[in-house]
Amino acid sequence: MRIERWAHTLVNYSLYVKAGETVAIYATPLAAPLVETVYRELLHVGAHPLPLIDLENLEEILLREGSEDQLMHLSPVSSALAQSVDAQLTIASRSNTRALSSIEPAHMGKRRMAYRELSEVRRKREQAERLLTIAQEHHTTLIDMRTKQVISEG
Repeated sequence: MRIERWAHTLVNYSLYVKAGETVAIYATPLAAPLVETVYRELLHVGAHPLPLIDLENLEEILLREGSEDQLMHLSPVSSALAQSVDAQLTIASRSNTRALSSIEPAHMGKRRMAYRELSEVRRKREQAERLLTIAQEHHTTLIDMRTKQVISEG
């Protein structure tokens, strides 16, 4: 019952979703129970949910193995979404919060540069009140990847 109240609050009070709006839900598979419940709540208010589930290791693979061209490439799907969704909910749900800590800073910088334009589009839409964005942490079991011991259960 707790997760249903959480989803209800996110959809109805944090995002203020209305019927007919398109809402992007960004998460990893670790947040599946919350994503499913938010999805259901969005359907109940008449919205159009768009779940975008990311495999958390893909970003690390790109940053470690991608060429400069690949790091600087802006996804046309991400660009289209930034200009068309009415709201977006990002559910931070990573099992290894330190996965990117050993990535070459220059690679991270190039990736951020590629998405700077996209961030600007989102910021302008938010300022014009045509996009509402919230980020929500979804606590999962955190494991110290060096020792393989559980750090916290959430």
